[in-house]
Amino acid sequence: MATPTTTRRRVLNVLMAAGGAAVASSVIASAAPDRLPLQAALLGVLSHPDGARNIGARYLSLVPAEGDERHLVNLLAKGAPGLMARDEARALLQNAVREDFDQGRTVELNGWVISRTEARLCALASLA
Repeated sequence: MATPTTTRRRVLNVLMAAGGAAVASSVIASAAPDRLPLQAALLGVLSHPDGARNIGARYLSLVPAEGDERHLVNLLAKGAPGLMARDEARALLQNAVREDFDQGRTVELNGWVISRTEARLCALASLA
């Protein structure tokens, strides 16, 4: 038969483990809704998806080798983990656009000069 001390210790351990699991599951549940698959997070930053699709189709007519969704996500996400919040995607893309312009990685589409990153994001929208 167990002593009262052992029983109390066991009960406390079980309660702490259960409480820890409850806290962990609530943290995961609260973090999960804003974490999206990479493609959804990237496309979620577009404020005008219809216009982006048109630009993307034009870009893909010039660069058909980039006409694959997975390839474009890999190029845009630059090794990011499988889930990302929209604000993280926005920051990632803003930095990449700035870097593209600094490095001269631009493309002219319909008279507009846009970064390679912007063109690829639009291409992804046209394929999605």
